[in-house]
Amino acid sequence: MREQIRRVGRLTGIVLANLALLVALLVVIEGLSSYAFFLKDLVPRLRESNFSHTEYDAEIGWVGLPNVNIEDMYGPGAHLRTNAKGFRNAEDFAAKRDSDKRRVVCSGDSVTFGEYVGNAQTFCNVLAELDPKLETINMGQVGYGVDQAYLYYRRDAEDLDVDVHILAFITHDFMRMQYDKFMGIPRPAMILEDGAAVVSNVPISEARYSMPTWLAETLNSADGLSTMKLATGIRKRLNLAPRKVPGAWDARGADEVQAVVARMFEDLRDYDSARSRTTVLVYFPSVEELQQPTSELAYWLSFVESNARRLDIPFINFVSVFAELPAAEVTSLFVDGYHLSKEGNALVARELLERLRDDSRTASQLQ
Repeated sequence: MREQIRRVGRLTGIVLANLALLVALLVVIEGLSSYAFFLKDLVPRLRESNFSHTEYDAEIGWVGLPNVNIEDMYGPGAHLRTNAKGFRNAEDFAAKRDSDKRRVVCSGDSVTFGEYVGNAQTFCNVLAELDPKLETINMGQVGYGVDQAYLYYRRDAEDLDVDVHILAFITHDFMRMQYDKFMGIPRPAMILEDGAAVVSNVPISEARYSMPTWLAETLNSADGLSTMKLATGIRKRLNLAPRKVPGAWDARGADEVQAVVARMFEDLRDYDSARSRTTVLVYFPSVEELQQPTSELAYWLSFVESNARRLDIPFINFVSVFAELPAAEVTSLFVDGYHLSKEGNALVARELLERLRDDSRTASQLQ
């Protein structure tokens, strides 16, 4: 009986040892495949780095690099081109527009810029295709907060004839204003000084404009690898400090940022009005926010709506526009949950044009 028990025990031990070996082998295979995908993803990250089409700017942090021409940047036929001023347009624009044209400037972040689609497919460009009378200038830039889009427009569109100015943003664009860096790159920080919104930390050092955003993105994506998860678990068990990811900073309060943005909106309205331009605010959602609205979305959306009413600024809420669409259709309108696909840009352009024509404050500007 004892010998039989010992045999069963040995057999059980062998089975368990083989199971452990199998599990270890699966982990290795999973790990190798994960790293293979990780490294495969690294190559396009290097190519699609923001540094391939931006340059250092002492006042804004970074702006578009002039005269860029990257064929198939985002896939076959999805080219990236900038003009002599670094705007995402294939053509240059004279300061004065033709009398039979109406000029629209689109400013904002990478959603406006049209990351993952070609120049011709950005909603700003599609607007001009839908209405040949329109001449559209795309001043969107990757990684911008609302403050940077505001500063860039105020400075680089100063000498242009503009009829309508569209300032578009997502929730993250307000949250970026809580920090003085984006993915490790210094950015301007706006504060209120004697009731005015001013930049507090310029000129930005060019020497510090050296942390590629793809590196921070890659480090963040590496967190999904099994070995990284294991290392994170060990750090927590040993009470060690977490790995410092470029872009993880101590934030200033959202209420402080709200006060600055409220003043910015008011200043932008007055600035545009003095030049016979009409300001339009546009809020884009993410897929995640549509599926499960966040407190941050509610906080900033309510703020924008109330300030648009207070200042009598046209406001187009794409959160509600997208929320009315079938869930299956919504996902097809995005590439990665944040940036619009070709179809998403086309839908936005159609909706924008309809809203601009229906609102008397903008319709008169486009006639």
